[in-house]
Amino acid sequence: MADLIFVLSLLIVFRESREAMLLDDPGVGWHLRNIDAMIAQGGWLTQDPFTDRRDDRPRRWLTNQWLGELPLWIGWKWSGLEGLAFFSALPIALLARWIYLALISDGLPWGLAAAWTTIALMGTACSWSARPNLFTLLFLFLVARLLSRFHEGKANKSIFLLIPIFLLWSNIHGGFIAGLTTMIIGIGAELAISIFGNAAAWSRALHLSFVFVLCILVTLINPYGIELYRWIGLLIGDPFFMKLHQEWLPPDFSGAGAFRFALIIVAFPALMAVTARRPHLVELSVAVVWFYLALGGFRYVALWVVVAIPLLARSSAAISWVNAWLIRADVSIQPGRLFHTIRGPVPWLWSAIVAILFLGFTKLVQGQFSEHNQTMIPSRMLDRFLQRLDTWREVKGRRPVVFHGYNWGGYVTWHGWPNVLNWIDDRNEVQGRERIKEYFEIIKAAPGWREKLSQVDWACIEPNTALADTLRTDPGWKVTDEDNHAIIFSRR
Repeated sequence: MADLIFVLSLLIVFRESREAMLLDDPGVGWHLRNIDAMIAQGGWLTQDPFTDRRDDRPRRWLTNQWLGELPLWIGWKWSGLEGLAFFSALPIALLARWIYLALISDGLPWGLAAAWTTIALMGTACSWSARPNLFTLLFLFLVARLLSRFHEGKANKSIFLLIPIFLLWSNIHGGFIAGLTTMIIGIGAELAISIFGNAAAWSRALHLSFVFVLCILVTLINPYGIELYRWIGLLIGDPFFMKLHQEWLPPDFSGAGAFRFALIIVAFPALMAVTARRPHLVELSVAVVWFYLALGGFRYVALWVVVAIPLLARSSAAISWVNAWLIRADVSIQPGRLFHTIRGPVPWLWSAIVAILFLGFTKLVQGQFSEHNQTMIPSRMLDRFLQRLDTWREVKGRRPVVFHGYNWGGYVTWHGWPNVLNWIDDRNEVQGRERIKEYFEIIKAAPGWREKLSQVDWACIEPNTALADTLRTDPGWKVTDEDNHAIIFSRR
């Protein structure tokens, strides 16, 4: 059953690469080209190579997510968008498999474990995008799981697996900070228990504190050492950036697809109220703190889901009236019955074989399945834009200066760099608040826009903007191409 969960999850996430959101995050492009820029430079980057700063000095840029970007880059090089979609789906499929096996280990029948695994997939779907953050979902689940099992006396040795996890994680995605935060919550819960004279809890707190220090130390084994922490702080420590995008704002429960995580949010307090199971303080503290964070920031919703699902699943199995109904309905988990669960070691062989075959399949269907959602990333118009820039560059003998939509900078980098530099992208810590404010002033055609675009040769922007309306009537610009999603302007 675990192999089936893995395969179905792989297919479900891969399906999202067809006009859904998997491949349409604004940052996919620069994540991929980070690897190319590192190869070109012969090492890790310290300056931004992607944005045209014109008269400004190059901005600081660290490729601290290189290990998370590498498999995505390999997939893209192997079979284009389909390969990228495969390596994006892989960590989610692994997450689903691990969640299912964890719930089986907790004593849940396979049917209930499969149902909660499906709910976990549904709740994390809001964060499915081809970026290294997918690995953070997987690693955070493992951290929370190890903390819970350590409290229960089932992970006295395996708790040290946190050390290699954080070593990898700190080179994959800045979300390792979420893992360290979760460890602090777990240590705090053990200390709280020890206040009431529980010597075992005090011992666990000391043990976890020792492992925590080791985990911090191994996170320093990255290309930038301790500077990595300062770099991450530039983003999450700036209130301007935290209010700039929906991902940092409270979740919008009226948005499309919001029901997928809203149902789980509603189920959390409801299940805690009706279950006969009393959760231990570690699992409850981790779930409650991340629940609070999820209500305050959409980016944390999927993280809360992965730490809360085991608690919710365990609690659902201990609702007395549900168990009474199952008995009356003659639903049994005894041997020979449908919901009997065979427990024991589950090899990875078939999952590995399917993954390899699936990767080969992506080569066969390259260019035939995965595609961009044109309302999010108008790739057809952007490709046309880049083609015109190539022609212009050959004629003029210099690199064109371009202006484009905020969310399209990553795509311009993806398919245009190094011949084309973007005007702006979603790397807020690189662009800085002044550059971002300037962009939004220009797109509104606010006073001074003409001077700010005085050196720009080409523009590709959304058609329903004030700047598009202004450029249509400006004698210095002409429309070259347009559709419902983008409009291309060039200087006369």
